Amino acid sequence: TPEEQNLRHLVINLGDDVWLKSKEANVKLGGSLNLTRARDDRDAARAFDRDLLTDSTTTAPKYRLALSGSLSADRGTYLLDLGVVKREFQVTSGRISFFGTPDFNPAIDVAAQYRVKQSNRADILVQARIVGNFFPQPALQLTSNDASISSSDLVSYLATGRSSAELTDPRQAS
Repeated sequence: TPEEQNLRHLVINLGDDVWLKSKEANVKLGGSLNLTRARDDRDAARAFDRDLLTDSTTTAPKYRLALSGSLSADRGTYLLDLGVVKREFQVTSGRISFFGTPDFNPAIDVAAQYRVKQSNRADILVQARIVGNFFPQPALQLTSNDASISSSDLVSYLATGRSSAELTDPRQAS
């Protein structure tokens, strides 16, 4: 459009009440982004292929709106669905970064935590880190404040409140 062609640079400042909402996330965002135009090389490549077939020499690149900059993930929740049970993690920090490309596929790096209550020892703090590009899907990494707990046991603690060894041998649950 003519408006897009004239666009050089626009700053978008987020207000105090902007939230990223999905079935898994409810996260308050902060910061600002730059709205610009970016060359869409995917369209240029397709146009070049068409020109080879039609003997045309017009391969004008297309430009699309693009975002650049980073937003902060200030607080909120992340719902981890374990199939039989869901756990609501509290978002502690994070960043969503846009790279000025027309694909609108930002990188996400958000940290959240969930406290597994224990009756006969210290509670276990499970940290979830959601990292990677939005598309096709970011990765989930689980860690704990107790480095001796394995990843599979972290899932067991989240699902049942007990380690996998305690589930298979009740004598270890003491």
